[in-house]
Amino acid sequence: MKHSKKCGDSESIAYSNFDMIEVNDSTYLDKADQTQGIRAGGRRSRLAAVCLGLLCVLLLITIIVICVRSVREKEAMDQTISSLSENCTAERETLLSSITTLTEERDQLKNSYKDLSEEKDQLKKSNKDLTEERDQLTKSNKDLSEERDQLTKSNKDLSEERDQLTKSNKDLSEERDQLKISNKDLTEERDQLKNSNKDLTEERDQLKNSNKDLTEERDQLKNSNKDLTEERDQLKNSNKDLTEERDQLKNSNKDLTEERDQLKNSNKDLTEERDQLKNSNKNLTEERDQLKNSNKDLTEERDQLKNSNKDLTEERDQLKNSNKNLTEERDQLKNSNKNLTEERDQLKNSCQNLIEQKKKDQQKNPIHILNDLASWKKFGSSHYYISTEAKTWDKARQNCRERGADLVIINSREEQEFIKRENKYVWIGLTDAEEEGVWKWVDGSPLTTRFWNTGEPNNYAKGEDCAVFKDGTSTLQTWNDLPCCYENLWICEATLPSS
Repeated sequence: MKHSKKCGDSESIAYSNFDMIEVNDSTYLDKADQTQGIRAGGRRSRLAAVCLGLLCVLLLITIIVICVRSVREKEAMDQTISSLSENCTAERETLLSSITTLTEERDQLKNSYKDLSEEKDQLKKSNKDLTEERDQLTKSNKDLSEERDQLTKSNKDLSEERDQLTKSNKDLSEERDQLKISNKDLTEERDQLKNSNKDLTEERDQLKNSNKDLTEERDQLKNSNKDLTEERDQLKNSNKDLTEERDQLKNSNKDLTEERDQLKNSNKDLTEERDQLKNSNKNLTEERDQLKNSNKDLTEERDQLKNSNKDLTEERDQLKNSNKNLTEERDQLKNSNKNLTEERDQLKNSCQNLIEQKKKDQQKNPIHILNDLASWKKFGSSHYYISTEAKTWDKARQNCRERGADLVIINSREEQEFIKRENKYVWIGLTDAEEEGVWKWVDGSPLTTRFWNTGEPNNYAKGEDCAVFKDGTSTLQTWNDLPCCYENLWICEATLPSS
């Protein structure tokens, strides 16, 4: 209003100036008429000046009018440009905000995908390492089991040998007791022989000497027997040598028994027996020395076996502890592997959820359809895409999802007629895969409007869980059920948001 007021003032000023110019022109004309007779020669020049003045006035008026119009048009254009600029600025800010949000989501998805890929590689590497460690542990456990079996067998053999030695020691102890009893009987018989020798005066001296010698030999035999007994005690762990000693002691006992019988019968026999006993003592002494040497060797061998058994026992205990530690470590690794497997499965599920969410976001975002709108056909409020290649029902639906749409959902007779006009044998978004006989659309809604062909659905192949739109029929009843693994063309349906 302010600008329009200024424009009106300038216009009134122009008209007043024009009136003044007209008054001045009339004045000039009056003067010209009065001086017409005097200045006839200057009329043309004045007329030309007047015309020039009029032209200048007209030109000034035209310029003023043009200025007024241009100012008004400029104001209207400024208002229009200002309004358009504000709208464009708002739309630009909205688009920038949307682009920024989409860029951030894209970057987040890229980072998430990168992190998930790295974690997947790490999990693969960790699983590979765990598999190798498991194989090594399995091999080590197998070796330890074999060594354990060998040690068990060795321990069993040692236990049997110990039992045999214990039994042998028991037998030798019984034989020792028997020898002691036999020696006691021999001593009693020797005393009886002393009494008998006393009565035999004539043979007393000989018997005394013989008895003295026999006593010395007896003492020697006792000492020898004592030494042999000690040696026998020392040879408890050696079954073979103790058996030989037992046989020798049996022979000695037999010799002593014979000697007793010889002493009863005759002193001469005792003298001969003494000689025999000397020879026997000599042999026993040699055998004793041999037994000592053998006992020494067996003792050393026994000590070595004890040390070896001790080392094997310690090694077995160490192996048991190592096996126990390895078993615990294996259990820990199993638990760790189980936890890693669960975490990997969770990450896989999370990644799958992100991918599905991304697909849902892509479905919600009509940019895929807008970019390729030429290949879509519009009917009502929806756009339809008919494929040019054949795929299974699941792959066809995946292709529709990647396009930001889904397999077609037929809700009306008009939509059925529209698809029939395409005359294509195509998959539609209808399935009873979840529950046989309960048909649902891909958005989860139940089937209400039906256009099944005659006798359909019949589940003829015992697995016909997906619906197909048949071509070449004269009626609208075109639906048929087929196995989802068959390959057919398909139709995608997308609804663009109203602008």
